[in-house]
Amino acid sequence: MTTTRQGTTTARRRPVRGSLGFVIGSLDPQHAATAGGVAVLGHVHDPLLRRDLASMALAPGVLRGRAHQTAQGRYVLDIDDRARFHDGSRVTADDVATSIRSLIDGPGSGGFMSAGLDGVQEAIILTEGQVELRTDSALPLLDERLSLVRVQPHSAVWSEDNLPHGTGPYRVVSHDPCGATLEPAPGYALLEDDGDHRSPLDLLATPEPMERMSRLLEGDVHVIEEAPQDGLALLEGRPDLASAWVRGMNTTWLLFNCADELFGDVRVRRAVALAMDREQLAHTVHRGRFEPSGALLPRWHPDYVACAEEPAHDLHAARALLRQAGASGVEIELLVSSADWVVRQAELVVEQLAAVGISARAITAHTADLFEKEIPAGRFQVLMASGDPSIFGRDGEFFLRWYLTGRWARHYAHQPKYEVDGNHALVRRLVRTPEPHLRRELLGQLQRAAATQCSMAVLGHRPQPTAWSRTLQGFRPSGTTGLDLRTAHVVGAP
Repeated sequence: MTTTRQGTTTARRRPVRGSLGFVIGSLDPQHAATAGGVAVLGHVHDPLLRRDLASMALAPGVLRGRAHQTAQGRYVLDIDDRARFHDGSRVTADDVATSIRSLIDGPGSGGFMSAGLDGVQEAIILTEGQVELRTDSALPLLDERLSLVRVQPHSAVWSEDNLPHGTGPYRVVSHDPCGATLEPAPGYALLEDDGDHRSPLDLLATPEPMERMSRLLEGDVHVIEEAPQDGLALLEGRPDLASAWVRGMNTTWLLFNCADELFGDVRVRRAVALAMDREQLAHTVHRGRFEPSGALLPRWHPDYVACAEEPAHDLHAARALLRQAGASGVEIELLVSSADWVVRQAELVVEQLAAVGISARAITAHTADLFEKEIPAGRFQVLMASGDPSIFGRDGEFFLRWYLTGRWARHYAHQPKYEVDGNHALVRRLVRTPEPHLRRELLGQLQRAAATQCSMAVLGHRPQPTAWSRTLQGFRPSGTTGLDLRTAHVVGAP
C-alpha cells in the first residue's frame, strides 16, 4: 500500500522506471515543447485528441472523437462526460474553451502549440459538454491540431511549483530537471483499467547515453529511450532484454546563422549542403541505421515532394559556389549538440567540409544550453543537431511549419523576414486548402523554398532506438522521442 500526497491509499503495482535521453524542462501545458517535458506531460494530460506514439494514430482524449463540421468555418467538439481533472472535477466546456482561447490570444499564444491552431478564431460554449470552434475557413487538418491542446481548469494559474490539475492517467508527485515521479490519478476512466491496476512511474532524465544503458543492464530501470548504438551490442546474450529500431522522422541537420557575415550568403550555405556525403555518414557512422536525405521530410513520407533544388553530394559545385562567394579557405566554428548520435557525426562532417576548403573547429555543448543562450542570441555560425517535432504529429504541414516559420526560422536560423513571411503565407494557405492536389502543390512549394533558402542542410533521418527489460509488459516502442508508459507494468521477479 502506498500513500499519495493527497492522503489517498490504493493498492499499487511495482513502479515502472524509465530513462529519458533529455532533461525534463518546463511542464507548462501550453508551452512545453522539449523532449523531456513532452514525455512527462504525455502521461499527465490527455489533449483534446490523443496521439498514440507507437502508431501515430489519433484516439479520443478529452473529446469523444473528432470534430464535426456543422457549417462553413464552424466545428463542434463533444467532450467525453467521463473526462475528469485529477481533483475529480468534470472537464467542462468552460475549461476546454478557456484552454483554446489561451492558445489563440492569451498567455499561451505565440508559441509552438498556438501556431498549430492557425485559422481558429474563437471557441464558443454551446452546452456544458459542447464547444463550437469558429474558424476563418474550412480546416482539413483541424483534428491533427486538436491533439496539441492540453486542457487545464479554466481558473488555473500555472507555475512550476503549482502545476494545474491534468486530465490524463497520471499526476505529478515531484519533478525537477533530473526526473519526475508520477502516480496513477484516481478516477481516471478513459483507460480500460483503473488506478489500482496502473503502475507508478519514475521518469529519470539521463542525458549521458552509456549511463542510460548501464542502468538498464544493471536492472535499475526497465526501459530507455535513445539507446546508444555502441551499447546495443551489450544486449547480445541477454535474453531478459530487448531492443528495437522504429522508423521515424528524427532529423539531423546543420543549422546556419543566416545573420552571420559569412553564412548570410546563401551560396556558402548551399556549398556546405553540397559538401555533405550523406551516404558516407549512413554507412560509416550509423552502420546503415540512417536514411540519407537532403530534405526535411523523409522520402517515405506521403507529403514528401522531390524537387530539383534538393542538395546532392557535389564537391565540384560546392567549391565553385565558395569561389563565387569569395569564401574559399575560410575557417568556421561548428557547434555540436551533445546528443550521442549527433556527436558521432562531427568528425566526419569536419572532414567533408575540409574537402571543399572549409576548416571547421567542432565544439560540443549541452543541447538545452545551446537553445537557451547561444542560438537565440545569434552567437554561432553553424550548429549540428537533431530534431523530432513528429511527436506532435506526422503530417508534413506541421513538420515544415515547425522549421520554416515562427521561432525556429526567425530566432534560431535568424532568416530574413521576407523569407519567413513568405513561408508563413504558404503554410496558412496549406492548412486551409481541402483539395488534395492543391495541397500537394503547396507542399511542393514549401519544400522547394526550404531547399532554395537553405537555412538548414539536412543530413538524413534516423530510426528511433529503444531498449527494455522483458519484465516490462504493455509497452510498445515508438518512432518518436519520449517513452509512452501509460499502460506498462512490470511482471516477474522483483
